[in-house]
Amino acid sequence: MTAGTVYATPKEPTVGSDAPRWAGALVRDLIAWVRAIRRGPQALTVYAKAQLPDATRNRGAMIAVSDDVGGFTPAYSDAVNWRRTADGNVIS
Repeated sequence: MTAGTVYATPKEPTVGSDAPRWAGALVRDLIAWVRAIRRGPQALTVYAKAQLPDATRNRGAMIAVSDDVGGFTPAYSDAVNWRRTADGNVIS
């Protein structure tokens, strides 16, 4: 990159009129996701252990657990359990 270089703003992706409806929905969702990421840090939804959502239905999701053994902690779903991001142990 050199000083004074001007880059064009990329155009948002579009879907052709002959594309299936799901493709249009996917593109709209991805655009919304990218816009959210560009805005900055994203807040995690906070749950108490007794109210954790089903890990099997939330593979790859991130949450925060308010009352884990070590206190407040971020966690992710491995599609079986919610695991602490710090050490990978199951939320207990």
